[in-house]
Amino acid sequence: MARSASSSRPAASLATRPPRLRAWRRACDLGWVDACRALGSRLRFGRGVPVDVTGADAADARAVALAAVCGDDDPVACRIRGMMALEGRGGAADPARGAADLQRACDLGYADACGDIGQLFTIGLGVQIDGPRGLRYLRRGCDGGAFAACEALAVMLSNGQGVPRDPAEARRVAEGQCRQRGDRGCGILASFYAMGQGVPRDVDHARDYYERACRGGDPFGCAWLGHRLRRSDAAAAIPLLRRACDLGAANACGDLGALALDRGDDATAADAYRLACDMGGGLGCAGLAAMYVDGRGVPRDVDRGRALFETSCAAQDPVACHDLAVRLRDGAGVPVDPYAALERFEQACTLSWGKACLAGAEMLEPGGPIAADPVRAAELRGKACDAQPTLCTQAPPP
Repeated sequence: MARSASSSRPAASLATRPPRLRAWRRACDLGWVDACRALGSRLRFGRGVPVDVTGADAADARAVALAAVCGDDDPVACRIRGMMALEGRGGAADPARGAADLQRACDLGYADACGDIGQLFTIGLGVQIDGPRGLRYLRRGCDGGAFAACEALAVMLSNGQGVPRDPAEARRVAEGQCRQRGDRGCGILASFYAMGQGVPRDVDHARDYYERACRGGDPFGCAWLGHRLRRSDAAAAIPLLRRACDLGAANACGDLGALALDRGDDATAADAYRLACDMGGGLGCAGLAAMYVDGRGVPRDVDRGRALFETSCAAQDPVACHDLAVRLRDGAGVPVDPYAALERFEQACTLSWGKACLAGAEMLEPGGPIAADPVRAAELRGKACDAQPTLCTQAPPP
């Protein structure tokens, strides 16, 4: 039977950790299927270790082989195989097969898998969207002790995603996690106080619960605290953001990169942005692209930076679209191309990036760098107001 390692995963780090890598490789060799999956992810995306695509392929293949024993007596293998199929690891992505394996693991009593399949029903991945059914599976996972299922359940009830809103029950679930799991379980309750969901908005309460969550190892608790302190107390923010980044919070890696860049620590900024980008953090990809174009913290490589901007923009990252547009408009590190700049501004605008809408409108006004089009400019200004009403009273960007 394939064995499962601890549910905690080694997180991304700003420095490589060969001993940790050797431990994951040894665990994979010994047949720990989720160790193989974790090893493959880290090698593929360079999370705390050098990128090694060949090694990642081998680890993924090992995980698939070990998970092939998904059967009556091994729900862990079923869940791992399901997650691999969803992610397209060890073969082409197959959401339907992944959902079926997770369903099987849940039926065999694996609470985490019940939470997984519940979330699939809420977004329609591999199954038809079915809010009530998703809610039932999330309850089942939460009742079985799956923390992620409880978090998703609380958010679903609070937002009314496919089911009637029930802020009172959402709060009870969040409070229960905070009591039962100690500090680590307080993050979702903290977010409710921060946003005023199901409880009166109270930033002081939110901070208290986020501090508890951070102490307990919740990366998003540390990230929230670091984000709030980054301008008023950078010295206090940096260790919080670094810890959150090490624990896998992409937004914290991005914040850390920006803060390090402001302080002139280009090497740390490049490492942090790279981690954020690898984890899907848009700010990280745009930040890393800018560093390649400008040659800060990395060897200057305009083509690589431009390609990273373009790839991130095509992946619907409004920050990358906007930042590339500004550079194309101003010739900052790349040749001036006003028409390409307008196209990127408009793409960012469709992604509700208000500043991009205004910048695009300015380019279309009389006296701008391309043929004037007042009607189109007015449409972009209207979109800016819809995306961010406060922009309506501001002058166009310089």
